[in-house]
Amino acid sequence: MKKSRARSPEKKAEKFQEIVTQGRELFLQVGSQGFSMRALAKKLKMSPGNLYNYVQSKRELWFATIKEDFKVFTEGMVKIVDSFSGSQIDLLIKIANYYFDFATEDFDRYKMMFMTPAPPADTIGPIEASYQPKSFEIMVDIVKTAMAQDEIIEMDPMLFTLFIWGIVHGNVELRVPVAFFPKHFITQMGELSKQKEFILAQLQKMMANYKKKK
Repeated sequence: MKKSRARSPEKKAEKFQEIVTQGRELFLQVGSQGFSMRALAKKLKMSPGNLYNYVQSKRELWFATIKEDFKVFTEGMVKIVDSFSGSQIDLLIKIANYYFDFATEDFDRYKMMFMTPAPPADTIGPIEASYQPKSFEIMVDIVKTAMAQDEIIEMDPMLFTLFIWGIVHGNVELRVPVAFFPKHFITQMGELSKQKEFILAQLQKMMANYKKKK
């Protein structure tokens, strides 16, 4: 009886990437509740047992997918921070602009990251256990620097970051999916670019209220 030759690490990595890519597509098609590992195995033309050799649950696959998506998102944030010169408040506005652009230009990733809930599970797998998103930490660091440089008043930096992120995310999540609705909905709500400009302008005005008085 012939034994199947073991896959090389490179081939395993390629297969895992294919699983993540096809898994994202299926999550976006049917949502977390409709997703099943059996359906994904069929889509990949592999046995369910073989699929479980790569990832132990659909929750683990969800984390593997958003881990990749947040890596792309965070790399964009880092480029902005590293190349930016100006006030920390202006940097926060620029990050907000990037968040909006990311959602419109890469909607599938955005939908997976922020609009597709994690499937429930009784245990925490290795992918979930090692998941450490950096994007929020970057925002908190910007806020801390703004406070240290007396650009904004002292307060809990994490709560303030959540407050800012919530405003941007809420507006983006309400507005961006409309761009994928029938055209008459878009016409009623106005141009997407104008909506973004309005949101960022209001955020700039709001941030002015938190400036430290000298």
